[in-house]
Amino acid sequence: MLTAAALYLISYNSSTGEAANLSTLATAEIAAATQTMDPMSSSQLAAAAKNCTAPLAYIRIAKRPDATGGAIRIKSGNYLSPPFEIKDAPQQVAIPFPAPYPQGHGVLSVEGNATGAVISLFPAWHIDALNGAATRNVIWKPGNPCS
Repeated sequence: MLTAAALYLISYNSSTGEAANLSTLATAEIAAATQTMDPMSSSQLAAAAKNCTAPLAYIRIAKRPDATGGAIRIKSGNYLSPPFEIKDAPQQVAIPFPAPYPQGHGVLSVEGNATGAVISLFPAWHIDALNGAATRNVIWKPGNPCS
């Protein structure tokens, strides 16, 4: 709960319509991270990430301490995650980048029903009330993810 509160306080006023930074998953974390992905595509996405052809990104999801939470799915390009129950403690979720990695920008969507969701981008994405879908422009710095 303290981690979720700290995440919220650090990023309280940082949610804007501008693009937020999406982080690249470290190569050493790929195997464990695929446990959070859709089982139908996780092995193919993990293989591409390990071969350095299409790295994976990650986000953390949590809820504000005063919120009821709910369930969400993350849409990144053509990929749709399994549903995640938003909890007090942040959960790290692996996703493919929403556009070809060298492009450096794309759009993430969150689908579901939830209140007080915090998605750890930089700046953090706060979703006060979600009943359907919300989108956020994201950017990243393309480079060699296996260096």
